[in-house]
Amino acid sequence: GDSTVAIIGNTLSYAELKDLNISTVTDWGETFTVNSIGEDAFDYCTALNSVIFPKVTDIGLYGFSRCLNLKSISFPEAISIGGNAFMDCIALTNATFPKAISIGSAAFVGCEELSDATFPKLSNLGEFAFENCFNLKSAAIPNVNAISNMSFYSCNNLTTLSLGAIAPPVDEEEYTFDGCPSPRSLTFVAANGTPLTGAMLNAAIVNYMNDAGYDTATGLWHGWTLPEFDRDIAYATISLENGSFQANGSQIKPSVTASFYGMPLNEGTDFTLTYTNNVEPGKATVTITGIGSYSGS
Repeated sequence: GDSTVAIIGNTLSYAELKDLNISTVTDWGETFTVNSIGEDAFDYCTALNSVIFPKVTDIGLYGFSRCLNLKSISFPEAISIGGNAFMDCIALTNATFPKAISIGSAAFVGCEELSDATFPKLSNLGEFAFENCFNLKSAAIPNVNAISNMSFYSCNNLTTLSLGAIAPPVDEEEYTFDGCPSPRSLTFVAANGTPLTGAMLNAAIVNYMNDAGYDTATGLWHGWTLPEFDRDIAYATISLENGSFQANGSQIKPSVTASFYGMPLNEGTDFTLTYTNNVEPGKATVTITGIGSYSGS
C-alpha cells in the first residue's frame, strides 16, 4: 500500500542536483509519498535551482540552507518549517506557503533577494525568521500569534506588512523592526487574505490604536503607519436631542450630535443635515450627509 517517507541528509549525493519535482519515490515495487524533508537534507546543494515537493508537510532544520542558487520553491502542503531551513538561500525571491502554521528560528535569515513572503495561516513565527532579508518588500502574516524578537531585523526595504484585525504582541520592539524603512505601512486582511474594508477595517484600526504598541504622539504602531479610516458617514455614531416632538405648524429641526470612532464631528465641516416631512404630524426624517473628509449619508 501507499506509505510515506522522509528525505534525510546526504549532501554529497545531492550536490549536483538542479531541479527537483518529487511527490513519490518507488523502491522494490513499493510506492512511498515523500512527506518530510529531514535535517540537513539538501544543505549546501549549491547547484540547486528549483524545488517542488507537492506532498511535503514538514521541512527539517537546515533542510535547504546555503543552497546559494535556489531561486524557486513550492511546498503547497507544508505545515512546519524548521529553524534555518532556507538560511542564506541568497537567490530565493519568493516564499509562499499557503498552509504553513509554524516557522522556526532564522528559517529565512540571510535570504538577500527575497522580496515577498506570504504565509496566510502562520501562527508561530520564530525569532530572526527574516533577519537580513535586505530586499524583502512585503510580508503577509494575518494569523500570527506574536511577532518574535528580531524576526524582521534589517529588512531594509520592508514597506508593507499585512496583519489581521487584532494587533499581535511584538517582542523586543527596539530590535524586531530595527533597520526597516520609514515610512512603512500596515494593511489589514482577513484570515483568507482578503483586505478588510468598511466597518471591519475601521474596527481593526481602532484595535491597533488601543494596543500598547501604538504611539499617540506619532500615530504609529511600532513604527508602522496605520491604514486610513473608511470615512463613510454611515459608520458614525449619530443621536438626536429627542425622538418625539409636538407638531406646531412649523418645521421641527432637532439638533444632531455625531462622532466617528470617538472623534466629534461638526455640522458644516464634516456633515450637512436635511430634514423632510417635519411639519405635519407623522414620521419625519433627518438625513446626515458627509462632506469634507467624510462621504456617504
